[in-house]
Amino acid sequence: MPTIRHQNRVAVLNILLRYGPLSRREICKITRLTPASITNIVGELLDTGLALEMGSRHDPNGRRLGRPQVIVDLNPGGAFAVGVHLGVRTARVGLGDLKGNILKQIGFSLHLGDDSQVVLQSVAGAVSTVIQEGGIDPRRLLGVGVGCAGLVDPKAGVLRKMYHHGWQDVAVADRLGSALQLPVAVENNRNAMAMAESTFGQAQKVEEFIVVHVGTTVGSGIVIDHRVHHGRNDAAGQIGHLVLEPGGPLCTCGQRGCLDTLASEAAILHRSLQLAEGKPSSSLARLLRQAGDSPGVGLVFDAARQGDRDARAVIAEAAQYLGSAIGHLVRIFSPEMVILEGPIFDLGDLVIEPIEQSALSQAAQSLGVSTRLVRTCFGSDLMVVGGVSLALLRFLYAAEPGDWSHEIRGLTASGLSARLR
Repeated sequence: MPTIRHQNRVAVLNILLRYGPLSRREICKITRLTPASITNIVGELLDTGLALEMGSRHDPNGRRLGRPQVIVDLNPGGAFAVGVHLGVRTARVGLGDLKGNILKQIGFSLHLGDDSQVVLQSVAGAVSTVIQEGGIDPRRLLGVGVGCAGLVDPKAGVLRKMYHHGWQDVAVADRLGSALQLPVAVENNRNAMAMAESTFGQAQKVEEFIVVHVGTTVGSGIVIDHRVHHGRNDAAGQIGHLVLEPGGPLCTCGQRGCLDTLASEAAILHRSLQLAEGKPSSSLARLLRQAGDSPGVGLVFDAARQGDRDARAVIAEAAQYLGSAIGHLVRIFSPEMVILEGPIFDLGDLVIEPIEQSALSQAAQSLGVSTRLVRTCFGSDLMVVGGVSLALLRFLYAAEPGDWSHEIRGLTASGLSARLR
């Protein structure tokens, strides 16, 4: 019976998340639970502050249809979670509410070779800062979700490998949990982004989709039947290490010609610097020289927007490689949607069109593929929303009682009610 009650509560929470606000009658119809069960569950959610009543709904034609239906919705301020994006060159930390809205966010730079312990201490300090500056009731904080670049063991909460920093077997969940005295969930950052899109974004009602993120590296999060696909060794979605040009540039993974070496931001900047060296009088070369010793890929994007031929050629080449990799994903998984995120996609059709032509080619169409390519509605916040979504899914919207570990300190709906009284 505790398992059944838990699953029913989770079902109501997820229905309100995806379809709310709703009346109790509508919740009954969707969940197929009894009116008595819904009354009890909704009452519990109201008592804890996780839900609130939004007034009554009347027939739009003004007809009297009996007793007006009281509408219920999730209360955004009913609970909070902290999301962390631990990337290769940046870390971002944000405080989010029950509906994934980011209330406070800070970030800082990382440098190749940084010690993992020092970085996690900085992350812990940033988490404490956003909690304090967010001005929330700390009793309503569910936990922390960390999306890491690299290979992650989500069950153990361990970052198995981050190639660029040379980190191996970093116990992220244990270290942050001990420092913060909070439950911590850890995932690959692209998987966390996929969770954000599935929980709060454009893929809320989509069964199969893929998130493709282009930053310092290229990666993807794959969702099948509403669940992130991890693969046997939690290494699914590592499209940055697809070899697209055998014998090409050496990758950090040891292979040559990986997508990371051809279409990531680092690859685009490297290729642009090579062109600038061969054409020192070009506008792209002048622009890069003005930045001194530390030019950024944003300069290449700016030059492309301004019509610089060399910059546009570099971007077009990268887009072709991205389109080829996405095309492989489309033909293998036939997803309903591919969601794109990264500054390169701010260039619009300059990037999107060649990707579409390559990824959704005639060969794919002949197989009956009808995948849509869309850009994320979260922009760069997707990285932090991903961490928030991970924490909320693990510690509140969990599908199975086993996902509510003993470390959560009773932060189920009933446990939270007891703490708040």
